[in-house]
Amino acid sequence: MVCRAAKTLKIKLQSNSYMKNKNIFLIAAVMLLAAICMSQTTYAQNKDFRAQAGELILKGEFKKTEKLLNGLPKKTKTENRFTIDSIQQTMYRIRKDFSLSPTEGRAQIEKRMGHAVSNEKIDYWKRKRYIEADTIDGKEMWFRRGVGNFFLLNNEDFKSENAAEKKSTNNYYAKFYNEAMNCPADYNNLRNPHKWQLTFNLKVNANAIPDGDTLRVWLPFPMETTRQTNVKFLKSSAPIKVSQGTFHTTAYMEGVAHKDQPTNFSITYSFVSHEQHFTRADIMSSLKPYDTSSELYKQYTAEEYPHIIKTEKLKKLAHTIVGEEKNPVLQASMIYDWIATNFPWAGAREYSTIPNIPEYVVENRHGDCGQVALLYITLVRCLGIPARWESGFMLHPGAENYHDWAETYFEGTGWVATDPSFGRSTTGESLADYYKTGIDLYRFVVNKGVNGSFDPKKNYIRSETVDNQAGEVEWKNGNLEYKDWTSDLHVDSCIKIDINRPEYSWALTKLSVASMRTSGDHAAEMATQSVMGTPLKVLQKDDEWYKVETPEGYQSYIPGSSIQMLDSAAFYNWKHAKRYIVTAYQSQLTTQPGGDETVSDLVLGNILEYKDKKGKYLLLSTPDGRTGYAAAADVEELSEWANKPFTTAQVLKTAKRMMGSPYFWGGTSTKMTDCSGLSKISYLSAGVILRRDAWQQALTGEKIEAKDWAKAQAGDLFFFGSRSGRVTHVAISLGGAKYIHCSGRVKINSIDPKAKDYLSTPFLSISRINGKIGTDGIVAVKNHPWFF
Repeated sequence: MVCRAAKTLKIKLQSNSYMKNKNIFLIAAVMLLAAICMSQTTYAQNKDFRAQAGELILKGEFKKTEKLLNGLPKKTKTENRFTIDSIQQTMYRIRKDFSLSPTEGRAQIEKRMGHAVSNEKIDYWKRKRYIEADTIDGKEMWFRRGVGNFFLLNNEDFKSENAAEKKSTNNYYAKFYNEAMNCPADYNNLRNPHKWQLTFNLKVNANAIPDGDTLRVWLPFPMETTRQTNVKFLKSSAPIKVSQGTFHTTAYMEGVAHKDQPTNFSITYSFVSHEQHFTRADIMSSLKPYDTSSELYKQYTAEEYPHIIKTEKLKKLAHTIVGEEKNPVLQASMIYDWIATNFPWAGAREYSTIPNIPEYVVENRHGDCGQVALLYITLVRCLGIPARWESGFMLHPGAENYHDWAETYFEGTGWVATDPSFGRSTTGESLADYYKTGIDLYRFVVNKGVNGSFDPKKNYIRSETVDNQAGEVEWKNGNLEYKDWTSDLHVDSCIKIDINRPEYSWALTKLSVASMRTSGDHAAEMATQSVMGTPLKVLQKDDEWYKVETPEGYQSYIPGSSIQMLDSAAFYNWKHAKRYIVTAYQSQLTTQPGGDETVSDLVLGNILEYKDKKGKYLLLSTPDGRTGYAAAADVEELSEWANKPFTTAQVLKTAKRMMGSPYFWGGTSTKMTDCSGLSKISYLSAGVILRRDAWQQALTGEKIEAKDWAKAQAGDLFFFGSRSGRVTHVAISLGGAKYIHCSGRVKINSIDPKAKDYLSTPFLSISRINGKIGTDGIVAVKNHPWFF
């Protein structure tokens, strides 16, 4: 049997080849960093100091490295400031990790063991890699977590304690497996969905940077995946930019430091997570030969510097483990078992200071979750099996923490979660192989790949170079290390979803403009409108009516004849399809380019999927599958449109284009509108989603008192209402006293009592939207998780 073979396989773990290769890896790492940070010409001129620095760091001669860097010409320092900072950061991190003196370490070990230990015993434990030590500037230092690791790794003296701890841990995780297995699976083998709401906080210490300087911060943000869906941004302490198209999903913020005060950042979001598991029989029954010409296969069997490197040692090791076995499912299983058997968990040193993590694990005979995941990925890639990194957090109650794992690709099944660090359970065969081809729902996925770039780009070396979990912070003069800030993740709520209710289904409006009402009845009051392609969350079904939530969080009822229902997979595909948004005031979708036969009328804000191009016309598809041609001049590619810089000029252009349009209660389109609908559609044309009603809009943005109307800027919102202060009306400032609004019809009036077009309705307040996009109630379309 495969499992038995893996358990009895004998492979020599100790090798001197790692120490020989370590020099190459470290120097290469410094050289690669140099190439990234400068032009080729400058790099060629200065490569010697980088090579020297790499060699000196490898030897532990940090003082000589510092002397080398300090002695560089001023021009070289300026041109290479990012590289020099990275070298200095590397030395700082190694010093921080190896900060325990042998005397202190020995005393801690002797205290727990209850007796003195000899020098020979200490040397023996170091040879066995129970104790990790390094020499820095001629002085031996131990890894700061080395004593704790010593007790975990030393099964010669602590076998019974470690076995009891492992059994307790396995019993704890078994209950989550049993819970999932008692739930029915959908067509993607997804089970037991739960909705999570999480808040991530990051605090930069007071005086970490000078007063008035700007902090740049990247916080982890949930990634939309097969198992993690319905990602929704809820609120943040500052405007955010959510990364696009990177391995690491982040929410970028900025904040100004103030003397003697910490700077706080926070973000709250929600998502739905699922358990997913494939049995070996499931995978084997649909297994096909790999398409070795596909981009997926090439990408995920390739090397990824600096850690996923198919060295000769690792290639030989992988083939030794699997022997004559050729089936990729069985090969991956054997690699997993071999890692689980040979590499116990231990606290890790900084990843950014390890030249090649898989080689390090094999040499040191232990690893934490990320280290053994990288070893697994590298070994199976050596066999031609696609694999990739996935990481974020584990959210098991009482055990919330950072966590890393992997995914393995089997042709015919697709990507399958693999968690090498969870190893083989001791609670029975049904769970023993569970984490080889499955994963529980208590995961928060942030990263799907390693060593990727950030969006926006980070200038200095990251605190964590492999992925992003704790967050990242820098300022104009460098990266801020962990000593300068702290972060934490708080689970606000976790609710099991009843899959028999439609609460988490999705819909797209399929009419150019659809009316939505306060209850499920055509005679009910108009509440609002949604335009074609607007994503709606379905909350409940009431005969032919659906209670839905709009992107701005407004709830109302819409008839089923106005929407196209989507499951999570279809909604995911829609968000990743090539789509176009109507930017013309109104247009037509016709059966032929420039033809007279109409498929549908179109209004500003309609979203359709791209199918083809024919001259000056695009073939587009409505949410319910109707196709037709629209003039290319009337539409823009959605992501390009959404990423345009915000301008109040576009807001005013749309509002003025609607001059004379009649007032229509509940209207929010260029066909018909009410007062808050005018501000809503005008801002939407500039890529910003406002709240629905006037009173809700009055709660957003930067507050300005009504008496300061002379300071009003174009695009500010003016609010009117009763003398008691209840907001009943909203207008858009044209700058100064003039404003445009919809009262009877869209028209222009003045706030100045002396003006002829002055209206006497009580003027209550002003809200400035510009500069507050990303704050509560003001969301950029590009950052709204329902659109991208």
